[in-house]
Amino acid sequence: MIIYPMIIYPIVNQTEVIEVERLFASGFGPGLVMGSILIGYSFYEGLVYKVPTQAFRFQKVMAATRDGFWALLSQF
Repeated sequence: MIIYPMIIYPIVNQTEVIEVERLFASGFGPGLVMGSILIGYSFYEGLVYKVPTQAFRFQKVMAATRDGFWALLSQF
């Protein structure tokens, strides 16, 4: 994950005071930009290649979340 360098960098660089909170906050802007570009590109590719879609069903989301609960929990 990308948060590990944000934690290790202030520990390794002891020459000046670096706030970990500010490092996390500075990652929001680039993260939103990269996420928006990825979403737009995915929509574009889906339309160009006519990828088959399924109707959204909340029950499927809940079933997948229940099945993958421990895998989701291990990401933290």
